[in-house]
This record gives sequence, structure tokens and C-alpha cells, in this order.
Amino acid sequence: MFVHAYDAARPDLRNHLKRVINGLVCLECEHFNASVLCEDCVDLFCTECFIKLHRKGKRRQHVHLTIDNTGQIFRGGFLVPPEEAQVLTDRARSTIESGPWVPFRDDQLNVFWYHLIDKSTVTQSPVDPVTGVPASVALEEPVSSSMS
Repeated sequence: MFVHAYDAARPDLRNHLKRVINGLVCLECEHFNASVLCEDCVDLFCTECFIKLHRKGKRRQHVHLTIDNTGQIFRGGFLVPPEEAQVLTDRARSTIESGPWVPFRDDQLNVFWYHLIDKSTVTQSPVDPVTGVPASVALEEPVSSSMS
């Protein structure tokens, strides 16, 4: 599938066509198809965005997987088995679709949640695993519907 890659902020892309493989588009720039899956971030990037975001700090240690033009995933030059590749791809897509809270593990393997918009972290899940309702909403007092 070929998609016209025009963005008013990037007029140089007006006549550029991008090849979208299985809907895997770079999470950062959204202009190019994803060619890298960061196993630690669980995010999809084009090569340029991956390098830009992973050249400093702890992200330099992140493991990157390469996605070829057929959609196959490689780790260290070796083909990732299709079952594992599907799990990794699904996990990356669910991160995009799950909302702003993303779980991570720190160096001691403790789980914490990071909010992508307000950049805050919490140690307890902000979402009820059973209902899917944000914990802050579940804790609010019910509003009385009595009329005066």
C-alpha cells in the first residue's frame, strides 16, 4: 500500500510516497514506515527517529529490532520467529492504542507507569485491570442526582 506523505509542516514531502507495511508507521514523525522496533520502549520508529531518540542516556542501551521491507523482524541479524514477531508487533500497536499510560520496569525490575502527555510516573497502575477504568475516576465520589 502506498500513501501520499504530505504534511503542511514538511512541504518537502509533498511528492514523496511512503510504503506502509502492515500499518507500521513511525510513532515519532508519522511520515515514514517503521524500520525499527525498540524492544525496551515497545515503540515503532523510522531509522532517523530511532537514532535521534536513542543516542543519549539510558536509551543507548535499548535493544533495537530491524523491520525489513516485507515486515519481517530481525534481532542482531537473525530472523525473529513469526510467533514472537507477532507478539512484539501487537505489543507495539497496543502501546499506541492503550492511551497515555505505559508500563515500564526500572533497573530493579519494579513496574512503574509513565504518562506520555504530562510526563508523570506512578508506582500503582492508574487503570483498573478488570474494568479498564482509570483509578482516579473509580475513586471519585458518585455524584448525587437529587433535584432541589
